[in-house]
Amino acid sequence: SWNQYGKGAYPQVRAVLLVECGSHAVVGMDLSRYDVSEVHGAHRLLAQTGPNMLVLQDAGITSGGFLEQIREQGAHGLGALEAGAWDHLPRQRRLGDGSVLAWVPPGRPGRVCYPVKGGFWVRIISYRLTDERLGEAGRLYRLVTTLLNPVTAPALALIELYHQRWEVELVIDEIKTHERVQRKVLRSKTPEGIKQELYGIFLAHYLVRVLMAQAAGQQEKEPDRLSFTEGLFQVTEMIDLSLILRPEDAAMLRTCLFKNLLRILLPHRHLRINRREVKQVYNKYKPKKRDLPPPSPFEPDDRFLDFVDLLDPLATPAFLKKGA
Repeated sequence: SWNQYGKGAYPQVRAVLLVECGSHAVVGMDLSRYDVSEVHGAHRLLAQTGPNMLVLQDAGITSGGFLEQIREQGAHGLGALEAGAWDHLPRQRRLGDGSVLAWVPPGRPGRVCYPVKGGFWVRIISYRLTDERLGEAGRLYRLVTTLLNPVTAPALALIELYHQRWEVELVIDEIKTHERVQRKVLRSKTPEGIKQELYGIFLAHYLVRVLMAQAAGQQEKEPDRLSFTEGLFQVTEMIDLSLILRPEDAAMLRTCLFKNLLRILLPHRHLRINRREVKQVYNKYKPKKRDLPPPSPFEPDDRFLDFVDLLDPLATPAFLKKGA
């Protein structure tokens, strides 16, 4: 692996994940060399999607070919648009929720890796945030979705839903920080051994998360109310206990495990979003002190949509040209 400072100390592997937001279960994974774009891995993962699924993706992956492939699988897509992307699309008409229908025409073969083959309709949603604690206040954000009915999928509901995509960052933290206890380097010395080790790590995480989801379902609790660290501890304890029990005691062991998993419930989450900034950028000069204090935290009853302004995607005032 390389960066702007030179060659890295260790080889790296790129893992693209398909994560179920509600349960934090990793239901699909694509491994490739670190110099292979994650876009290719994301397209390969779409083979594991299907009907009644909504795929959330960031602006770096969103494209016409990607959304078309999602529809071919019977699923729907919701993603962010980069600044200036799809400004050329012929807008058709405004909808009652403030979004706009637009037609994505077929692309020219050979110009991009994943061109649009047949053309399809999308909805474009534009909004801005009104509070600097959520990011750059006043900046234009745009979402695109294949869900065309504003009655069953209102714009505000999709805006709030899109931020569930950040659940994947919590999944990565669970694996790196808690399951692997901050170990940075894999033990295997060969590419095939690395793949085997990574699949073992992710399968172990999947096992814990599925058991937690099953336990939560029995008591009609949301799976993210259960603590992953507690779940990891309880599953490890039960594996050790199973070594001295008879096979016919498996049902009793499972009941005991579910009871222990539900013993500690996390509080309901309040609004918790941090700005994209670092405390100190790597360079040889000393950093200046921050002129302004950090923003105050959100109140427990604050909701994300309290700080969202829906915009008209067809309007062209100056602030709509600031970027997405």
